Amino acid sequence: MRRQSIIGTLVASLCFLSSVSRAGGTETVLTSFNFDDPGKAFILQGFSNTLKLPPIPVPLETNPTRSVIVPPGLWNSLKAPDETSLEIIEASFPQWNTSTIHEVPLKAAEAMLAEGVRQKMSALDFFTDPAWQGPHSYYFSQETLSKVMARYNLHSLIPVNGQDVDGLPFHMQMALIGNGRIVMFMDQDGFNFTNPDYASFQYHGHPFTFDGDRIIIEEIIGPGDLRISGLRVNVTVNTLIHPSLPIVEAKKISATKQHIQTSLGGGDAPLLPIALRTMEKKP
Repeated sequence: MRRQSIIGTLVASLCFLSSVSRAGGTETVLTSFNFDDPGKAFILQGFSNTLKLPPIPVPLETNPTRSVIVPPGLWNSLKAPDETSLEIIEASFPQWNTSTIHEVPLKAAEAMLAEGVRQKMSALDFFTDPAWQGPHSYYFSQETLSKVMARYNLHSLIPVNGQDVDGLPFHMQMALIGNGRIVMFMDQDGFNFTNPDYASFQYHGHPFTFDGDRIIIEEIIGPGDLRISGLRVNVTVNTLIHPSLPIVEAKKISATKQHIQTSLGGGDAPLLPIALRTMEKKP
């Protein structure tokens, strides 16, 4: 009884701290919560300060190594996207140099993912490729994203399209990759969805759902390591307690496993390779 009381108090505290963090507050003391062992908790001083992301992408000056999935000279052969998309990007990220943005057509996008499959890459490998860390930026339209993801399954945290928990559709309007970041523009804010690839993520038998912002940003920290802003995991404890915890990092820890870290703890999840949907086994 005493342990259950402690856990109940802790989770109630998480609800309060999550709402404060989402509202933009700056707390200096947070309780850490470990999803692998809910009974463990400890205090972190000033932890929230380490989670803040730069509001505007900062271009990297050099491309450290050669890309595995983007052929040399591809960016130079591409054209700028439509003016409406550029205006949306400029309004969201005023310091992003829009002259560096070129659109990736369907054929080139499919070739990138085909190479990812050949290399047996996971989504974490794919999105931390050196090509995305240089000064060139790559734009993917909604049509291209929808068509290419109908053929390939990235097994990623954030799907290109799907249905929310109420059965209503959502989709990614466009994606921008470059300057060390992946920026996803969704068609709505605060959409709540499930992800079958992360069904093993549970709290006391309750599956997690995910809550996404209209703009979700992944910042490349290193190979197989992404810092995330704009995505949360919702923990269902009971009918009254539903803490929503920001996901702050996804990191590859082995060939088949990744660690998903939230602002108050985390846990491991399978790391699956990119796959052709026609090759996937049907249940």
